[in-house]
Amino acid sequence: PLPRLYVVPRNAADREKILKMAGLICEELNVKEIAFAGDAAQLMHKKVEPVFKKLGPKLGPMLKKAVEQIRALTPEQIAELETHGELKLSIEGKEVVLLLEDVKISAEGAEGLAASLEGQLPVALDLQLNEELIAEGLAREVVNRIQNMRKEAGFDVVDRIEIAFEATERLARAIETQQEYIMKETLAEKIYPGPNGLEVARDWKIDGEAVHLEIKRVG
Repeated sequence: PLPRLYVVPRNAADREKILKMAGLICEELNVKEIAFAGDAAQLMHKKVEPVFKKLGPKLGPMLKKAVEQIRALTPEQIAELETHGELKLSIEGKEVVLLLEDVKISAEGAEGLAASLEGQLPVALDLQLNEELIAEGLAREVVNRIQNMRKEAGFDVVDRIEIAFEATERLARAIETQQEYIMKETLAEKIYPGPNGLEVARDWKIDGEAVHLEIKRVG
């Protein structure tokens, strides 16, 4: 999971709607929380590219100079273009009205963020993972592998199990710190390190880390 999704709401109504849907949004995007930002400039750098099909016929020989100016637009000029739908430029001494449809505005996330302007609200995903989040992600993958083993072995969905594992240091640490979560999700009575010759065994690779998993029905 990623730590958070940043959203720039347009108004209080947007904020309220997002808060009501926060649980679903976090689940669907696999993020821990939603945070609000007051200004898209905090999250991203906007880039403007000309739409040549629109500007070519419109500007003719002035196109080259116009492209240079468009790519060099300041954040304030971009904001004016987005707000009013047009922006006045001076090209070779002539006033040219640049329309919003004449350009494509995209976003490049600030450091550690992946940003998007698609849709009505600017959003950005925080891509910076700490050890706790990495361990949680690895544990989810372990749960997925155990569930596959249960299914392949023909276990009933309500069967309780025990789990033995042998893994690389990083993955073993993740299993140990996320033990409660893994046991809950897989209906495990206990989980412990070391191969133990249990009923079903299989070797896996998770994020480049090797793990040997064994399970058996109990009760």
